Amino acid sequence: MRLAAAVLVITCHTSPLAGVSVVGDLLTRIVALVAVPFYFMATGLFTLSQYHCDNRRLKGFMKKIGTIYAASVLLYLPLNIYRDYFNRPNLLPNLLRDLVFDGTVYHLWHLTAAMLGLAIVWRLVEKLDYPKGLAVAAVLYLVGLFGDSYYGIVGRLPVVKKFYDLLFQLFDYTRNGIFFAPIFLMLGGYMAEQKPRLTKWWNWAGSASGVVLMFTEGMLLHQYVIPRHDSMCLMLPICMVFLFRGLLRFRGREVRGLRTAARVIYLVHPMVIVAEITHLEALLVKSNLVYFVAVCVISFLFGFAVAALWWRFAVKQKHLAETERAYIELDLASLAYNAAILQAAMPQGSELMAVVKANAYGHGDYEISTHLEKNGVKAFAVATIEEGIRLRCYGIRGIILILGYTDIHRAKELKQYAHLKQLWAAGLS
Repeated sequence: MRLAAAVLVITCHTSPLAGVSVVGDLLTRIVALVAVPFYFMATGLFTLSQYHCDNRRLKGFMKKIGTIYAASVLLYLPLNIYRDYFNRPNLLPNLLRDLVFDGTVYHLWHLTAAMLGLAIVWRLVEKLDYPKGLAVAAVLYLVGLFGDSYYGIVGRLPVVKKFYDLLFQLFDYTRNGIFFAPIFLMLGGYMAEQKPRLTKWWNWAGSASGVVLMFTEGMLLHQYVIPRHDSMCLMLPICMVFLFRGLLRFRGREVRGLRTAARVIYLVHPMVIVAEITHLEALLVKSNLVYFVAVCVISFLFGFAVAALWWRFAVKQKHLAETERAYIELDLASLAYNAAILQAAMPQGSELMAVVKANAYGHGDYEISTHLEKNGVKAFAVATIEEGIRLRCYGIRGIILILGYTDIHRAKELKQYAHLKQLWAAGLS
């Protein structure tokens, strides 16, 4: 799907059906809308969680994407010099706006939006949890929607238009890290912690229906000349929920280098577009389809070449079993199964309390406690107040029983960390 998303982005930038049919061109542009939301939802799936004890995962993501973004800015620096980018009036504020919101080249907005959006939703999940955080993200998306595809409606309301005019002094588009990215990052993270409720056929039927409704929405918007831009539409989040849930049902082996290749294709294809226009302008103007195919082929060749070199020379981590005498291998599915068997055997009115003291007896209190809570265990026992606080910082919201002694002077901390549910100290003096 990463490769497919990269192709869809190229489709959006080359308009392969523009010379064939207006309806066909609009359809390809609307289908291509799912590409960047897919990237954001995949980011949320692997990065965002209500269970986190500190900001290391967030900082790691910022460092990684920030490095890619900085390298991309440098990659396109010659192109921006060629375009007289640095001779524009008000260079410094425009440069800051592009670096933070719009991207120094059009497609780089995705990277800066991912960083800004993740910083926002990380705090939303931390402070509000998923349902309320998702509601805030939805409101932000609706605000952005009226600065994008539905801007024509705003233009008829002077007071509201002034608000958006102020926004557009800060950035060129509302499809950015504030209004566009949060809802898809939040949905991706939410799906990582929720069990599927629909069959795969319902997911694909929902995806197909979503595309049809998106196309209908896009046709109506363009017919009445409402959009200021066309990256956001009302049906897009709904369509992405079904599509992404359907994709999550696939399980298979990781194809080595595929993710790296897809990332490189996304980053370099505008450079290929510029090269193609420079050398084959006469042919490409006659056929957008040839233009599209040429950009795809060259971008793919370059992307997979870089991926092969990366895997050839990058330092690879060995499995712990190859370097240490002893290691722990966790089967979380078996853990959840065993907990379910115990819960089923308990008398009515009883609840299972998982004892996770001493770092879950060396198995990892984070991994054990978060997985058990996802699977219905709502009570945990620890040895010390420090262990209980650590569970709270992971995001555990159930009852926490402290089995050991807790000094009376730490009663304030008990109250502080008991706000989510209950923090009991059995040995409080």
